[in-house]
Amino acid sequence: ANGSVRELQGVINSLMAYSVVYNCDIDMQLAQRIIKRSVKVNEEPLTIDEIIESVCQHYNVTTANVNSRSRKKEYVMARQVSIYLAQKYTKLSASRIGRMVGGRDHATVIYSCNQVEQRIKIDKKFSSEMHKQFELSVLFFTPVLLPRYGNIVLVLRQHCFSATATLL
Repeated sequence: ANGSVRELQGVINSLMAYSVVYNCDIDMQLAQRIIKRSVKVNEEPLTIDEIIESVCQHYNVTTANVNSRSRKKEYVMARQVSIYLAQKYTKLSASRIGRMVGGRDHATVIYSCNQVEQRIKIDKKFSSEMHKQFELSVLFFTPVLLPRYGNIVLVLRQHCFSATATLL
């Protein structure tokens, strides 16, 4: 996918046409089937380096800062978010993630994940930031349907497209 609006419109039109012709609801399964036919999907697994790079860009820190022993607030936050996303989106063990993020141990990884999860629960701004900035725009291809709003969101590596689908 090259990220063009026309390509996105084509996928949405295909989805809506299929729904009308076959008289079926637009659901996750249908969206995945249509999108796989319409869009070339990069199915390479997400790497911890990609996660760290993306988090560093968002928090305006370097990978050296994330991997350092520094306890500066912005470095700690970027480090914990990187660890949390690595735990969530890679198949790496906690000890492996810890070794790859500044040589930390598995207990630090578990603690970081708990800290981020707790903050997501109590801080709505942070929760929204995590969802919008990282889970939707950075990670890997995941079609997401938000039927309550009638939206179809397509995430293709570092590009996020959103469109409202209105059925006639």
